[in-house]
Amino acid sequence: MGKRRAPLFSGIDGDDLSDFAPTPRNAKPPAPPRQTVEAVALSSGFTSRDPRPPEKAPGKVGRPVTGRNAQINLKARQSTIDAFSRIADRYDWSKALTFERAVSALERLLEEDVDPKTLDPLDP
Repeated sequence: MGKRRAPLFSGIDGDDLSDFAPTPRNAKPPAPPRQTVEAVALSSGFTSRDPRPPEKAPGKVGRPVTGRNAQINLKARQSTIDAFSRIADRYDWSKALTFERAVSALERLLEEDVDPKTLDPLDP
């Protein structure tokens, strides 16, 4: 039995454990100051991922207020949808404006003497 273990508390004076304090189970080390992190990142060439405010286009304030707040969903033949889209594209109108103008034109047409089912002129 010639081997002896090293003393467990070598270098500690007696039973004084006043400096000993348990750490919480999920304790994280304190974060370094932000200035230190930024200086190290800058010196190593790291590009910041902090969000930048979006660049605004000059002269544009936002979308114009239209007052449109309801939605309509219609089924139609593809040829009708294509014709509707051609009209909107030809005059550079939005689909909503094209729809509003089509309804207005139909109302004006129906005020005249036409058959509402066929849109043919009525015989006097």
